[in-house]
Amino acid sequence: MRTSPGWAEVTYLRQPLTANKRQLLLLIVFGLIEKQYGFALEVADYGSARFPDGSFDQWKSEILSRIKNEKWKIPLVIAKRQFNKLLSGIHD
Repeated sequence: MRTSPGWAEVTYLRQPLTANKRQLLLLIVFGLIEKQYGFALEVADYGSARFPDGSFDQWKSEILSRIKNEKWKIPLVIAKRQFNKLLSGIHD
């Protein structure tokens, strides 16, 4: 029988529905802290559409540069997952 942890950590970032500019910026910051770049970009796009004053454009370019910098990790993550899956049937 496979062992499971007795606890879990959950972070839930909700979708912006009728948020003001401050709430949207906080969602972007929390998305960046949690390394949820897709979510942060989605919020920045929503903020750009809702507040067309250009204040979210700098955030969008920063998020896109972080996504570009993280691309090299994708093959490593896939390899690690496959390796863990391979060893998941081995018990002590």
